Amino acid sequence: MLNCRRLDESKGRFLFDCGLDDFTGSGTIKAIPHDDVLGRLKLSVKLPAQKYTFTPHGIRTTLPVVPVSSCPPPYILERSSSDAPWSQWYLMILGCEHVDHPGGLLGRVCYIPPSAAGVEYLHCGYMYIIPKPNRGTRFPRLFPLPPATIERCRNVIQIKTVYVSHPERAAARSKNARDEPHETINLMLRKATRDALRAQGYKAELRGPDEGHPTTHWLTLSNDDCTISIEYRHMLEEGWLLRIGADVKMSRRALDTGEDVEADPSSVRWKDSNPWYSSLSTKEVSFTLAGKKLALKLGFDWAALSHYFLRVEVVEVVEVVEMEEATPAVMLEWEADKDHRYFRNQRRRRRARRRGRATETPVAADLGADDNAHPGAPDSDDIASQPQTRSGEGTDGVD
Repeated sequence: MLNCRRLDESKGRFLFDCGLDDFTGSGTIKAIPHDDVLGRLKLSVKLPAQKYTFTPHGIRTTLPVVPVSSCPPPYILERSSSDAPWSQWYLMILGCEHVDHPGGLLGRVCYIPPSAAGVEYLHCGYMYIIPKPNRGTRFPRLFPLPPATIERCRNVIQIKTVYVSHPERAAARSKNARDEPHETINLMLRKATRDALRAQGYKAELRGPDEGHPTTHWLTLSNDDCTISIEYRHMLEEGWLLRIGADVKMSRRALDTGEDVEADPSSVRWKDSNPWYSSLSTKEVSFTLAGKKLALKLGFDWAALSHYFLRVEVVEVVEVVEMEEATPAVMLEWEADKDHRYFRNQRRRRRARRRGRATETPVAADLGADDNAHPGAPDSDDIASQPQTRSGEGTDGVD
């Protein structure tokens, strides 16, 4: 089933691309000469060369279109719908081909409302395909027109003079590209990021998806001491919900044998939905080795539709100081021991006062414990039992 939908041009969605990010992924499309277009269409009416004229109504041009209702089989069209009459929906025939479909042309989904004033505006649109096709996207805007389709639809191809609204500023267009669905996810590494990692002694290698892992990217950071491996996996739900997970591992080169270092945490996750954020939050993974801590900060920055820059930062190695005395349990032990010594000394003072043998705190008591006295000093109990001395005299006193 097909569902034709209009793009909201109030949000900057125009026929003409306004920024470099709009050309992302266009390497499979090739322009062909105008004479080749004429030869493939074989129209009975003359198709003028492409020309764009600026007018107060917009950009005027003349191009061939084919009604969408003429392209799919009738049984598919019967079960399809659109948010505008089918008579207004067309495939605008472009003078280019897909490299995987040579000899054909490409058709861009659009709708052209009728105009009593004769000024027909060309508007952008897209298809919503149910169920999701095995190949391609569920929300296509471009369709291949092979020679067989052109032959079948030749009699209904029309030459129309249309107007295209003036595009808004590139900044607005670039901003609103984040309202569109992703088709896939491509991860890239900025040169500035590579240079920053290289300055810290790390060589960065990014490897993209392969046939067996179409949604996985691998990033490796390596230096003389260790190798950090990051495996990014993404999942897209209908192009509108994005989930990314990253598993992080470290291997050390110790005595020519690999030694794995446990990451904390070993996995981090991100989630985003349309409209897409310009950046995804920074997650931190840390490693502890040989009394040191290494923190790895990971994130994503929007590059273009279906493309993100990796944000990777290795935080400077800091010493992990293990201070037993700084732990709460040890501090409680200290307090308990201090209280024990205090009450013990208080008991000794009370006993000395009751016996009338001492009027001042024994010297050793001020140390807080007998084992803190100098070697050879008498025991505190022995000191407490010494005869009382008075100011200015003693057993060996000197006036």
